[in-house]
Amino acid sequence: EESKQPPLQWALKRAQGMKAEQVISEVFCWSRNPSEIRRIASRKEEIYQELVADTTPTAMPGIVNLLETCRKNEVPVALASSDPEARVLAGLEAAGVRHYFDAIVTAGDCQYSRPDPEPY
Repeated sequence: EESKQPPLQWALKRAQGMKAEQVISEVFCWSRNPSEIRRIASRKEEIYQELVADTTPTAMPGIVNLLETCRKNEVPVALASSDPEARVLAGLEAAGVRHYFDAIVTAGDCQYSRPDPEPY
């Protein structure tokens, strides 16, 4: 669709956990133009949403138990994700665990993500 070279396997592995904008510019080297980077990242999110439209996120086994234990012991719980806020919040709500988190940091809250420590 974009006439870009498909990323090599090592680049896909390096991109795991990174913000889409960061991957597009720094890992895949598809563009340095901020508006083009945002456009490609937005299109990537649209495609992702189409692919997962019929799925419902669920909490991993043991997570609710862990979150309940943290709550009982007054341990604050935070989540850092390189995904867009709308996707993160929708996933947490669908899985029924949003109310356990005291803080949520998503892609829009930081300039960089993994491996940069900024979200944490």
